[in-house]
Amino acid sequence: MREFAPFIPLLLFLVAAVGMYLAHAAKQRKAEERQRELLALADRLGLQLTRVVTDGPKSFWDSLTGRGLDTKVLRFIAPFEGIAPFGQGHTPQVRNVLSGTFRGYQATVFDYSYKVTTSNGKSTQTVTYEVQVWSLEADFVLPSVEIAPENISLRIMEKFGLREVEFESAEFNRKWFVRSEDAKGVYDVFHPQAMERFMDFEPLRYVMSFNRVTALTNSYQSAMYIYRVLNDLADLLDMVPNYVREDGRLRS
Repeated sequence: MREFAPFIPLLLFLVAAVGMYLAHAAKQRKAEERQRELLALADRLGLQLTRVVTDGPKSFWDSLTGRGLDTKVLRFIAPFEGIAPFGQGHTPQVRNVLSGTFRGYQATVFDYSYKVTTSNGKSTQTVTYEVQVWSLEADFVLPSVEIAPENISLRIMEKFGLREVEFESAEFNRKWFVRSEDAKGVYDVFHPQAMERFMDFEPLRYVMSFNRVTALTNSYQSAMYIYRVLNDLADLLDMVPNYVREDGRLRS
C-alpha cells in the first residue's frame, strides 16, 4: 500500500470533484424540469414566463467584481420596497417571472435571490438566499398588514415595530401572528368568512401594502405549489367587502 500513498490525495480530490459534478448535474436537471413545469403552468393560465430579468451581458470585470447592477432588476423590485428581504444584501437577481392577469388581478410570481457577504477580519463568506415571491394587485387600496405563522413571526416582524392585532378567534390567533397600525382596516378585510378561508392558507409570510398582497417563502417552489398559493391570494381579494373596495377604489 505504501507505493499508493502519494496518490491518495489525488484520489480524494477526484472523488470530491466527481461528487460535486454529479450534485451540480442533478441540480441542473431539477431546475430544467421545474422550468418546463412553469412554462406549462404559464400556458395553462395564459401568463407570460420570463426566464431572467436583466439589462443584458456585463463586462468580464463587472461580472467578476459584482459591480454594474442591473437597472431592470432594481426597477422590477422597486414596488416591493420596504418588504424584507428586498433591499437587503447585494447582487439581487430575478428569474422565472410569471406575469399577467389571474382571476381578474395583475399577477407576478418570481424567483428572487440576493447575496450577503460577511467578514470576520480574516476571511470573507458570501451566502446566497433564495425567496419565492407571489404578488397580486387589485384596483383598490388594502390596509397595511403583515401576517406570518405564529411560530416564526417574532423573528421576522418584531423589528418592524408594527402593532399586533388580536382577533376574537383564539384558533386564528394561535395559528397566525398579525401586525398592523390599521386594526380597523384589518378587521374589515379579515371578517369571519375570510379568517376561516385564511386558516387553510399555506404557512407563508403575507404582506398587504397599498393595492398589493404579497406572499413570500424561503426556497423556490414547484409549479403546483405556486398555483395553489395564487388561488389562495385571489380568494382573499375576492372576499374583500364591497364597501372596502369602493372606499379604496383606485381612479385611473
